[in-house]
Amino acid sequence: VKFSNDGNYLISSSDDKTVKIWSMPLGRFKTSLTGHTNWVRSACFDHDGSKAVSGGDDKTVIFWDVEKRSMIHKFVEGSARINKVAFHPEGNIIVACSEDRMIHMWDTRSKELIQHYPAHAGPVYDVSFHPSGNFMLSCGVDSTYKIWDIREGIIKHTNRSHNGPVTSCAFDATGRYMATGGHDSAIFAWVSNLEPDESTTSIESSSTAPHPLDLNSISSKDLRFDQDSPAISTFEGSSRKDGFFGSSMDNPKEVPSSVLAGTLEHIVGQLHIISQTLQMLEGRLTLVEDRVEKIIEGDDMNDAYQ
Repeated sequence: VKFSNDGNYLISSSDDKTVKIWSMPLGRFKTSLTGHTNWVRSACFDHDGSKAVSGGDDKTVIFWDVEKRSMIHKFVEGSARINKVAFHPEGNIIVACSEDRMIHMWDTRSKELIQHYPAHAGPVYDVSFHPSGNFMLSCGVDSTYKIWDIREGIIKHTNRSHNGPVTSCAFDATGRYMATGGHDSAIFAWVSNLEPDESTTSIESSSTAPHPLDLNSISSKDLRFDQDSPAISTFEGSSRKDGFFGSSMDNPKEVPSSVLAGTLEHIVGQLHIISQTLQMLEGRLTLVEDRVEKIIEGDDMNDAYQ
């Protein structure tokens, strides 16, 4: 599931081969987009919410017009299951990563394939654009994350800190921080050392490569990637002492009360949304049951007349 940038809509993908859009905050169903022939693994809106993209087990990526509720184009260059799709911050590029270790990029205006990389040594699980639009983060089964300069189409940095597949990666809204998570039950947060101004951006040297975020050197205010999104600074599952958030789980640091309060408030809000969604689904199921019952009654009456 993904929210639109303005928070007014939610998009979801499912094994029922559809992409659904919901109106927020009440969670009312708006429309269903059909065109995939198998499980839809990923879907998201573009920067202004007028377009959407989805991908899944049918090895295709579909570009949607949300307002017209129709398919704009189906990209079929992939040869394996699509694991994740994303829009460039400006909305003019679509990226998809897949099980065949590939990353593909298409221009939404020309509908042409503009870049493709054999990105990892196996399935690629996630991709994320830097807010500047100049860089992309990817991760995969080979235990690495990689930073790409999409202007030049080259790898700028590769890191292998996880003990197993890296299944999730993301930049924060500022691009200053990034995070990775994997099968080793560890979550790493990093200072990206990527600046929006390309004239000052360089991660060629080891001194400017991404490095673990150190809780000892920043305040709880710095941990809040933005004022409305509480940062999570407690991570379970790792016992290594190699800079996992600047400390090991054997010597946990005290979590600031402001961070805990913000996190709990966020969790309560998400539970409220889930509760509303369940109520809505329960209502829809009741309507379906009533319709089925009427159909059965109609069939019984037809049999009686015959």
